[in-house]
Amino acid sequence: MHNKLIFSDHAITQAQRRGIDSAVVNYAVEFGKRMHAGGGLLRCFFDKRARSRLRNVIPRQVYAQIEKKLDCFVILSEDESVIITVGHQYQKVWCR
Repeated sequence: MHNKLIFSDHAITQAQRRGIDSAVVNYAVEFGKRMHAGGGLLRCFFDKRARSRLRNVIPRQVYAQIEKKLDCFVILSEDESVIITVGHQYQKVWCR
């Protein structure tokens, strides 16, 4: 896991507004698939492989509690130390 993730004020506001737990955000950064989001930013989200990795690492009861909350994304700064924003992912992300 990353040493120290800093939530921007915008990320804190959006996470509270959208009901996304900080634990889910941390799991997305640690286990999620990463894609370039433009402007030097990174997008972290849970695809099938990331969900499988997470399921194998955390206790089954914890995974069952957060499973429905995994449809989210996290936008990270270029150096991966600042969380810019978080949100819900409504459409499938097509990756190559």
